[in-house]
Amino acid sequence: MQQLDIQLNKSLTNLYEIEEKAKQTDQWLINQERRLTALSTGPPTQSCDTVDSISEQLKSHQQWVDECKVCR
Repeated sequence: MQQLDIQLNKSLTNLYEIEEKAKQTDQWLINQERRLTALSTGPPTQSCDTVDSISEQLKSHQQWVDECKVCR
């Protein structure tokens, strides 16, 4: 009986470790999907009326780059 109890505890420990790894993998996949979405969509497009100068375009682009870094 004691041997079965030991085996059960080992199995439960392994199960908890596997579940934790699965959660970490799921989170990693979610983060990768967000990163790919951000990279594939590019910076937000704005009409010519709202982006008046090159400096504003650069600011918008830099903001997008910063957001992509956060997704990593």
